[in-house]
Amino acid sequence: MENFRTIGAHWYSRPETLKQCTEKLLDFLIKLKELNPDYFGNWFELGYSKKEALKCNVELNYDYIKKMLSIKQKENDFPKTSFSIGVWDGTLIEIGVTSLSVSLGSNESEYYTNNCVVELPFDATKNDYYNSSKTNQEALLNLMKKSWQPEWISVNGNKIYP
Repeated sequence: MENFRTIGAHWYSRPETLKQCTEKLLDFLIKLKELNPDYFGNWFELGYSKKEALKCNVELNYDYIKKMLSIKQKENDFPKTSFSIGVWDGTLIEIGVTSLSVSLGSNESEYYTNNCVVELPFDATKNDYYNSSKTNQEALLNLMKKSWQPEWISVNGNKIYP
C-alpha cells in the first residue's frame, strides 16, 4: 500500500440530525487523538489568516463541536448538503500541516458524498509522511472504517476500499 498523504471515508444518503452528527464527530476526534496525540491532539478552526485561526482552539466537547457544525443549520435539520467543518493542527509550514474536513448528515445520493478526509503531514526530517509505517496506516484505516462505515475509502485520491 502506498504511503498516505490523504485518506478519505465516503458515503451517500445517510440523513442524520445535528445531535447524531455531533456525537459521531466528537467520538471520532477523541479516538483520532488517542491514535496519535502528536498529530491529532490539537485542532484549530479555520480562519481568515493563520494568526487569527490560532486563536480558535477546538475544544473536544459536545457543545463546542455542536456549535461548529450548526453554524448553517438548526437542531432538527436534515441538511440538503451537510453539516460540515474544517480544522487544522496549527502548523505554520504548509507541507507539515495536518487537516481534517468533514461533511455529515446529508441525504444526497448522487453528487456530493458525506465524507471525512484527513490530510497528513510530511515529516521533512524523515523525508516521509507521518504514517508511512504499516502499523500507523492500518490503525488509521481501521479507525476510518469503524467510525464512519463508509461505502468506500480513498487514499491519495485512489479508491482502496471496498
